[in-house]
Amino acid sequence: MKTVLEEMSRCSGCGVCEQICPTKAISMDPDSMGFLYPCIDRNICIDCGACRRRCPTQTPALHDSIAGYAAAAMSAEVLEKSASGGAFSALAEAFVNRGGAVCGAALETQGEKAAVRHVMVTDPRDLDRLAGSKYVQSHAAAAYSQIEEKLSQGIQVLFCGTPCQVAGVKTLFGKKYGDLLYTADLVCHGVSGPKVFSQWISWLEEKNGFALEGLRFRDKRYGWGLNGWAWGTDARGEKTGIHISPEREAYYGLFLRGESYRASCYQCPFACPQRAGDITLGDFWGIENVHPQMLKENGGDLDSRAGVSCLLVNTPAGEQLLENWGSALQRLPSTPEMIGRNNTQLNRPSQHTPFRDQVATLWEKGGYAALYRRWTRRRRKEITLRRIRKLTGKLLPK
Repeated sequence: MKTVLEEMSRCSGCGVCEQICPTKAISMDPDSMGFLYPCIDRNICIDCGACRRRCPTQTPALHDSIAGYAAAAMSAEVLEKSASGGAFSALAEAFVNRGGAVCGAALETQGEKAAVRHVMVTDPRDLDRLAGSKYVQSHAAAAYSQIEEKLSQGIQVLFCGTPCQVAGVKTLFGKKYGDLLYTADLVCHGVSGPKVFSQWISWLEEKNGFALEGLRFRDKRYGWGLNGWAWGTDARGEKTGIHISPEREAYYGLFLRGESYRASCYQCPFACPQRAGDITLGDFWGIENVHPQMLKENGGDLDSRAGVSCLLVNTPAGEQLLENWGSALQRLPSTPEMIGRNNTQLNRPSQHTPFRDQVATLWEKGGYAALYRRWTRRRRKEITLRRIRKLTGKLLPK
């Protein structure tokens, strides 16, 4: 049968199949939400099975974690620009300063549509593009040729992405360039569709009267948390910014509730204690419960308001990564078990909510405007019920 996966709902969109097809019979085409899926030209497919054999989702290569840490960048500037503790940015800066190349997700706002793509950075001044969380599926395959070019030149590359993206990069380049390639996977809840993201950005621009220049889903002006900031230039040429709240923005709220992810995210083989990358990075949620002594308010060294990263070391290459490039990173010993207590996706995939199917239907019929209207109605209902519960002290059905 000329298909990459028997169940295409398991496809993560990494694009490995497109890269390794010997006859170039596979292209990655977007669905209505912008998620990429392989499309096979049956006229030139020779049914060799290479795509199925090398699909990272079919045979995920995972590692048991060797060690775990609570971590934070020593630089206050790096901490401020990061979503949590700045662990990736601290490692990336040291990596680039010593001649390496770092590949990560960057928001691109040039042209008509905003998008997130993986880009290669070799200049420390460009590392800000990779900082912070981007809650949308990045187009990682756009950087595959750049990754191979650097590796073939003997240049060390640090790739950071979702676990499925890391698995794809290691599948393509791990065996040939294993001593040059380092990978960091993220504690990933799931990814939203690029077309939905782009339409939301257009909606924000129209609603607020500015052309977007930057977006942080997690901005430290509100402390370490889930509030963000978007900024741009208005029609008068003046700089302006707006607060991005999951309570008010349908796109962000749907993401945080797990109601807009790619189908594969709800059955992700990488959402488990075993990891795809040499290291794993994320927020150390719940550190105040498992390691209260580490926090400054309790006499420790880590500032919870500035953000704290969790860091898992999964391979000898991960140990080497920290040893060679981790001098600007403060690390306090923890354990994988402690880190996983409040990071659900280190244990299991995100749950498929009943509203997820409605999200897809609403998007098909009316785009982001339809999603926003339904989200607003749901939020009003929830707020009303919460107020009634507070007044009556009774539990009412959700």
